[in-house]
Amino acid sequence: MWLMGDFSIARYAVLPQMAAFSLVLMGFSMLYHRHLNILSFGADFAKNLGVTGADVRTIFWSASLLAAVSVSLAGVIGFVGLIIPHICRNIFGADHLRLMPSAALGGGIFLTLCDTAGRTVALPYEIPAGVITGFAGGLFFLLLIGRNSEE
Repeated sequence: MWLMGDFSIARYAVLPQMAAFSLVLMGFSMLYHRHLNILSFGADFAKNLGVTGADVRTIFWSASLLAAVSVSLAGVIGFVGLIIPHICRNIFGADHLRLMPSAALGGGIFLTLCDTAGRTVALPYEIPAGVITGFAGGLFFLLLIGRNSEE
């Protein structure tokens, strides 16, 4: 079940500590929003504008720890980190000061909807949230490929 990503295996007793840790990491990551904006233009450009290797390592570690906290609670739930940031970037723009919190909130809403769908579609059985997100991710990327092939 851990490999499919399912909220029924989540350990809710550790949720307050993990939420606090995640909020601290998210706040820490928000301090580097300008660095992330600059990195969007490429490594050489960022280096010329003063983004150091230490900055990149700090961003990498905070993002890795945020992902580890999420995966440790509910297992591997695919496509959320690929779908939601793309949608949020189209809605809110590329500025990471708005993009990071909107993607986090959008990811939570998306996972809630997927978990609810998994619990109600095939009653009395439950479909893991990872299966629903995988289905949604497949459809999303098929639409993205279809849209790009028309251009």
